[in-house]
Amino acid sequence: MSEITLQDVLALNDELAALAEVGIPSQLAPQDNEDVVAEELSRIDRSLTLRSDLGQSLIAATTENGELPPVYRSALEAGLRSNRLSATLDALSRTATAEGKLRGTLTRSLISPLIILGLAYLGLIVLCLVYAPTVENMYVQVGQTPGWYTQVLMFLRTSLPIWAIGVPLLMFVGVLLWRCGRGNWQRLVPGSRRYQADTLHANFAHQLGLLLENGLSMSESLPVAAAVTEDQTLIAAAHALSRSHAQENTLPADSQHLRPLPPLLRWALTGDLGEQSLPEILLFAEMTYRSRAQHRAATWRVVLPTAIGVTVGGLIVLAYGLCLFGPFSQLLEGLAARTTFPNF
Repeated sequence: MSEITLQDVLALNDELAALAEVGIPSQLAPQDNEDVVAEELSRIDRSLTLRSDLGQSLIAATTENGELPPVYRSALEAGLRSNRLSATLDALSRTATAEGKLRGTLTRSLISPLIILGLAYLGLIVLCLVYAPTVENMYVQVGQTPGWYTQVLMFLRTSLPIWAIGVPLLMFVGVLLWRCGRGNWQRLVPGSRRYQADTLHANFAHQLGLLLENGLSMSESLPVAAAVTEDQTLIAAAHALSRSHAQENTLPADSQHLRPLPPLLRWALTGDLGEQSLPEILLFAEMTYRSRAQHRAATWRVVLPTAIGVTVGGLIVLAYGLCLFGPFSQLLEGLAARTTFPNF
């Protein structure tokens, strides 16, 4: 039976609000807006207090309370059943912290390319104001129709008042959307889905191990541990495995219900562990998945700035080369086509 009291839960909520104030992420609000988190936690406190005053036990006030956010309800249930309230804080912060690290890695990777793009943008404005009129006059003086390179430059010069203001505005909106966490652009990075999956599997193994260590059965522990991750495929697999344990049946490792589980977790939950206990195996699985996620993040810190810098720099050099030499090459080509050379 859990020794955690309502006052312990209320104190935990105060700690969550304090963490949000200093910018430590959790899963209660997008980008951990401290006002939103504080308001949500205040509403949770009132709901739990009211139900407790009406005579409900703390576990019932949690699991049967539809007013609680699903992720908070799952995390608090895991903490109550494992008799470790710190598990609630851990469950609410680990996934959000992993996503925050991914976002931070991507943000740092974009700083240098954005500086290069800003300088290229200023150079393009100078090119349109100084270089484009000169090229246009050259075509007029030789009586030749401007080629498409020059037409592009002339169009950019004509539309300069529009895009000179529009591009910075679009970039400003993009930065705001990035900071607000809208769009999940980080998922466009190769391997980011695998990073998030490894983080979820590590969190699942951690929560399940805690619950089993505190005497809960597999049929009780699996749904609670999976619900904390908020991953629907993992939750479905955990419920299927929970039902098989409740009915004292054994699901084979190759069952379609267990396909969402990675091989190591699938073996741990269905295979012969020998002399090893399941919590020990789950601890090993957690360390494996978390180490793999950290390795991916470390790789991105090196590869992403290099790849983005080379790509952006190469495209800028190519664009400037075409803008500078394209009009002249077309001009010389036109002059050569109109010139008749004598035969010797």
